[in-house]
Amino acid sequence: MEAFRPQIMKAIENGCHLKLLIANPTKSASYLERAERICPQGGKDGSYINQCLFTLNFVKEMQREIDEKGYYGKIEIKHYYDEYRYNYRIAKYYDKERGEIIRAWANFQPLIKDAIEQSLTVIGRYDEEYVKEELSRSDKESQSIVLSLDKSFDELWELY
Repeated sequence: MEAFRPQIMKAIENGCHLKLLIANPTKSASYLERAERICPQGGKDGSYINQCLFTLNFVKEMQREIDEKGYYGKIEIKHYYDEYRYNYRIAKYYDKERGEIIRAWANFQPLIKDAIEQSLTVIGRYDEEYVKEELSRSDKESQSIVLSLDKSFDELWELY
């Protein structure tokens, strides 16, 4: 997230509304510690708990800049309090010719580090072309996955 700060801030300046759903480093500490024992993180920000704390502080800095500069968009964080852990990203934007476009990237992986090569990455796109009959089955399935991820995220966002 840090590496993409300039692009994120530009998007927020132009009205992007960013929603992050992450673990609560305090309330989810036992789960995060268990996950860390099974799949140690290392790296610059270290453990899962440290990654959550870094993200919270990073977003606070960004929120201050957003408020100071009066940007149109915003960034929000909510915390899940259970063991929800799907890693996915959704981008929604408006195109003058195609209307609303939704792009999604999801990574489903086992918690066991030895099985990490068995992870599955799903990439998809939804736009107004979805209603056209001439789309291939794989294109329709891709768009269906995107709509499902989008709906799932909205439901999780309201839950937490």
